Amino acid sequence: MWILINKQAPEPAKNTLRSYGQLIEFETHGITYIGIRGHVDVFCAQLPDGSLVVAPNTPDDYLKHFLMNKIPIVLGKKKVLYYYPRTVHYNAVITPTYLIHNTKHTDKVLSELCSGLIPVHVEQGYTACNLIALPGNIFITGDKGINESLQNAGLDVRLVDDRDVLLKRYKHGFWGGAVGLYQQNLFICGSLAHHASGEQIKQIAYEANVEIVELFDGQIEDIGGIRFVENTI
Repeated sequence: MWILINKQAPEPAKNTLRSYGQLIEFETHGITYIGIRGHVDVFCAQLPDGSLVVAPNTPDDYLKHFLMNKIPIVLGKKKVLYYYPRTVHYNAVITPTYLIHNTKHTDKVLSELCSGLIPVHVEQGYTACNLIALPGNIFITGDKGINESLQNAGLDVRLVDDRDVLLKRYKHGFWGGAVGLYQQNLFICGSLAHHASGEQIKQIAYEANVEIVELFDGQIEDIGGIRFVENTI
């Protein structure tokens, strides 16, 4: 298994993940602003079958690596650029049932591949940064707008505090960017012991029958998500 993660993620977190698969340490230069240049969830959306829809201007070294290692990808149409909203075309949350995103900005290829899913529009373009989707269509967010939109769509969404999530260079980060889901495991970049909503997150995970894997004992950090990909081709 391959695991895509921000190259600037804490070393203890990366060391823990190496026991689960081979890392692809991701970063870019000169494409978008420095705070998100290594965020996988900005450049890649993951479909329910595990394949990735990837920005066409993802650096060639990564595209070649995907091809050589038979990692299933589809190239999107829209490039990731420097400023919002041209940073959010792939920052969608996709489940077997729903495509959740600011649908005004969703890449056309991604939309077409998700045409059989129920679209849920949210105003927050950085949807994947701000939303965790757990099995059983249980959702966690720190964004009040996403929370309201999902409630209006009849979804089971829980509002938590994200102010203790670290994002370097910014006041705070967001829950979606601090985690990755693989099978029934929710991998968290940090420890829930260091977050005010830690016990709430544990309870929600329990309800979703999800095991929490804390990658290291430290403050939870938004690193742009973690993607787990099987080379199934």
